[in-house]
Amino acid sequence: MELVSSVYVVILIHHCGKDAARGARGWSGLRAATDTELEVTDMHDGYFQVRPTKQRDYTIGLPLRYRLKVVEIDEDEDGEVVTTCVVEPTGAGEIATTMRRGRVDERASMLRSCMDSLLAADKGRPIPPDTHELSESEILPGSLALSVPEVRSFFCERFDEAEGERDSLRDTPKDPTAKKRQSFRRAKLTLIKDEIISTCGDWMWIR
Repeated sequence: MELVSSVYVVILIHHCGKDAARGARGWSGLRAATDTELEVTDMHDGYFQVRPTKQRDYTIGLPLRYRLKVVEIDEDEDGEVVTTCVVEPTGAGEIATTMRRGRVDERASMLRSCMDSLLAADKGRPIPPDTHELSESEILPGSLALSVPEVRSFFCERFDEAEGERDSLRDTPKDPTAKKRQSFRRAKLTLIKDEIISTCGDWMWIR
C-alpha cells in the first residue's frame, strides 16, 4: 500500500499601519500563531523587497530584492498581446555569496533589519552626489541612503530590547553604551565585508 501525505499551507495577506516600523496592525495573537512571516516593501523605482520577520524553529534568512518584469505570453482573440509579470531577483549574487560563507552574524542581521524598517518608514533619502565616484556595483538602482547616526540610534534601541533580559541575569553587566557602540561598529563592518551595504561619510545604504 502506498502512503500519500499532503502538506497544506495557508497564506494570509495583511498590512501594516501608518508607522510601518511597528509591524502589522490588529490582534497580536495573529503573529503568535504564524510559522513564517514575510514583509513585502515597495523600495520605489520598480524595486521590491521580501524580508522574513519571523521564522519558527529556523534561522531568519536575509531579505531578497526583486522587480517585476513584464513578459508577453500570448495573444487574445482580437490579436492583442497578453502579458504577465515574472519576478526578477536583483542583488542575488551578493546574497548567495553571503549565505555560502555561513550564517550571518546575529548583530549584522539586526542592523540589516533596522535599515529595512527605517526604509519602510520612509526615512531613506536619495544617495548624496558626493558618493557618485563609487563603483556602480556599490549603488543598486533604486537604493536610498540612510543617516548613519539615525541607523545607529535605532540599532541601539533594538539592541537594548534584545539584551535587556540577558543583562539582568549577569552579576556585573558590562558598560551598555560601550557595548552598543562596539556591536554597531562590528555589525556595520560585517555587512560591508559581505558586500550587503555600502557607506560613505555619514550615509549608508543597501547594495
